[in-house]
Amino acid sequence: MILLLTVPLASLLFVMRDSLVFLTLQWGAMNTSAANDISGLFGILLVCAPAGALSLLLQKVAFSRGDMKSPAVAQVILALLIALFVPYAGTVAGAKGAVWAYTIALWMCTVLLIVIQAWWYRAVQILPLVRFSCLIVLIALGTAAISVATREAISVLLVQSKPTAILSLFLAASMSVAFSYLLAKHIGVREVSELSGYVRWQWKRVSSSRTIRERDSR
Repeated sequence: MILLLTVPLASLLFVMRDSLVFLTLQWGAMNTSAANDISGLFGILLVCAPAGALSLLLQKVAFSRGDMKSPAVAQVILALLIALFVPYAGTVAGAKGAVWAYTIALWMCTVLLIVIQAWWYRAVQILPLVRFSCLIVLIALGTAAISVATREAISVLLVQSKPTAILSLFLAASMSVAFSYLLAKHIGVREVSELSGYVRWQWKRVSSSRTIRERDSR
């Protein structure tokens, strides 16, 4: 479930990162060159976003089984990799090198947690995880394609401005969410049905509690 949410979202934000930086940071004295640099760093960090979310989930799984050692070992290794390689990468390749080094280190520790849990107590099955990851990558590519098409269409039809960036983000997010949901449901991702069922259940709870409060107020 965590990959289903984070990977398509990361692909959407990756495509729309220029608009996000333009809206949030490009005010006052910030020029286009600085905004492009920040956008590039933000895009690299988005590559490690699924790894961070998956790492937290795997640590919770380990804690639920009483395993305190494997998350601690992974965190120590991550800290050592960051301390040793991120400054060196920053010296050699600048800020982008440092961010790439951090991203690779985080993915390495996440893969280590997957291997540990698959090997020690069979909490993670490799083949189903690979199959599910391929489906998620397919959904993410579709999301990215929809976002790119929306961004290019808006850039052709309208002049770049803050309202245009807001409109582009809104349309890209709406169309990407709808496309991702329909594609995931079509290819048979079970977690989509579970998520939609959970959303409907929460909506019924909210609606019923609202009805009860209105009835009591009368």
